[in-house]
Amino acid sequence: MSREARAEATARRRTRAMRWAAGAGLAVLFTGGASAAIASGLFTWTGWAAKPDIAYSFTLPSGRQCEEHILINETTTAGDRIQTASAAGAALKAWATSADFTKLVDVPAQLAALNPADGLPKAAEAKGTVFPDPNGPDALMVVLKSSGGLDVVPKTTAGPTADDLYAIAVDTGLQDVLDAHAVTVGASTDWSTNLQMQCQPAS
Repeated sequence: MSREARAEATARRRTRAMRWAAGAGLAVLFTGGASAAIASGLFTWTGWAAKPDIAYSFTLPSGRQCEEHILINETTTAGDRIQTASAAGAALKAWATSADFTKLVDVPAQLAALNPADGLPKAAEAKGTVFPDPNGPDALMVVLKSSGGLDVVPKTTAGPTADDLYAIAVDTGLQDVLDAHAVTVGASTDWSTNLQMQCQPAS
């Protein structure tokens, strides 16, 4: 799945107010096991996030430390709408727990694909598939919340900060890597994700 298609699906999940037309995708915002990126130990995690498939640590331009945890759910919904185990989804999960996401995620490329005025994909905006109109009175932008995690808020003149854009790029990059490998193992639709991002508070 292309970056534009996944980004559009992601936006639909983040807010009903912003619909990016495009195909289905698994999203997130807001990466493998400890071997993919060593957990920083700076944050407290509970529930599923305490035992993620992917734990990806990164540093924002301001110097703040962040970490994103992702759990891959390897299930599919059959015609009877019952969630059942998926072999392809399980293969993706197994791969993700040992993959080195620090080498797979291309943050500079992800940053270059974003509109710095709102943190949205340039390609989607060029197609005219971003709603509300990114140049209209109800335009939105993506930002990093103070404690971590991405959010969609009304667009401001200042736009997203460098930290906001970097966090968006990391989140998008992680999901793009998962999307790409899912196709190679035949798990294009047989999986979903839970995710949580935490960051040190801004000083």
